[in-house]
Amino acid sequence: MILLISEDLMMSSTVSAAVRAEAGTFRFVGSVDRANAKLEGNECELLLVDLQTAGLDWDELEKLVAQVPRAIGFAQHVHVDLLKRGRDLAFENVLTRGQMHAGVSDIVAGEL
Repeated sequence: MILLISEDLMMSSTVSAAVRAEAGTFRFVGSVDRANAKLEGNECELLLVDLQTAGLDWDELEKLVAQVPRAIGFAQHVHVDLLKRGRDLAFENVLTRGQMHAGVSDIVAGEL
């Protein structure tokens, strides 16, 4: 399963299409708490986190990122503070929103 934490419906649609192309399972949630609930009893291959998600619980996010095999964070390039904060966690990679959008197919396929 590929899990996206975000409030951005456009990004959800973009990731969902990439996951469908890989015949994978996609889940979309708006908080770390909801992500934890979705993960109960399910295996997560990839966690994608929109670092701009309102009310993001950074302490719980840090724990969640440590539990999954792959985790990638992203935010708009102008949110340098969020990108830096994401890099301080154990994400495999932290990307700008543009990089995420442009590379989503490769990311989902495990090639980036």
